[in-house]
Order: sequence, then C-alpha cells, then structure tokens
Amino acid sequence: MGDLAKEIAMERIAILLDLCEQHKGNGELCKYYVGLVWKLVMRHKVKLPKKVKLRFCKHCKGYFVHGKNVRVRQNTNKKLMEYLCECGKTTYAKYGRHGDRKTCGMQHRHAVREDYYAKT
Repeated sequence: MGDLAKEIAMERIAILLDLCEQHKGNGELCKYYVGLVWKLVMRHKVKLPKKVKLRFCKHCKGYFVHGKNVRVRQNTNKKLMEYLCECGKTTYAKYGRHGDRKTCGMQHRHAVREDYYAKT
C-alpha cells in the first residue's frame, strides 16, 4: 500500500510543478503550489531529484524565475552555483565532477589491487 501512495504522491508532485512552470509570473500562487509539494514530500517520505530541489527556495518556498526573483552566481573556485533569492537567503549547489573524484579514485585503487593479487 505504501508504494502505491508514493507513486500517487510523485504524480501529484509532477502536476504541481507543471502548474508552477505555467504560472511562474504569479509568485503567491507558485509559493502555494510549492508548499503543497513540500507537504506531499514530507507526508509520504518521497525523495525529490536534485534538479527539482534547485527549482525553488527552501526558506521562503518561492519558485525560482531567473531574472525576476533570483540571481544566479557561479563560484568557479569552489565549483558552486549560488542562488540568491529575493527573501535574502542563498542556496548553494555543486556542479562539475567535484564530488566524484574520491569515489573514482578509490574504485580504481581497488581494481589495481585485485589485478596485483591475481598475478601472484
């Protein structure tokens, strides 16, 4: 029964996000839709993809419309994108292969070790 509820919740979340996209000029309506999305996410313990999470502010629940209510800055030193919302809060997102380096290196080392032990 829980899987069916999660599927229905994900369908409703997709519908609400589409409505946000259609009405992005109306900030209050988008905040209402995003509030409903968060209620569904918390009630059914559904994980949202990273791309979906970056579409709205975690603090004020406002839907990001680039150039209207959010400024986007790129910090190349730290490989971060900074989303500055009109509420005054900043949301950060990593980009590039910043987090993948450690795991790729560890997997490579283990593969080399296995090859070494197989030869002896």
